[in-house]
Amino acid sequence: MKQAICVKCRKFVKYVIRKTDDAFTVKGELVKYKKKIAYCKECGEEVWVAEVDDYNANAPFKKYCKIHKEKRNNE
Repeated sequence: MKQAICVKCRKFVKYVIRKTDDAFTVKGELVKYKKKIAYCKECGEEVWVAEVDDYNANAPFKKYCKIHKEKRNNE
């Protein structure tokens, strides 16, 4: 399993990823998506994971494109 640095535990720890509802404005439109957050398995503190950060940066834009592709296909 991958590990991340936990600031509270002050060491490399295993982590668990949970999803939560979030929203982001893309081209003036509010897009709802599932945001991923990584938590330390030892203390429960949120930890930073590059892959999770990349996912969260791209997810609203991918959702926006999917929504508008579906709208074009239904017209």
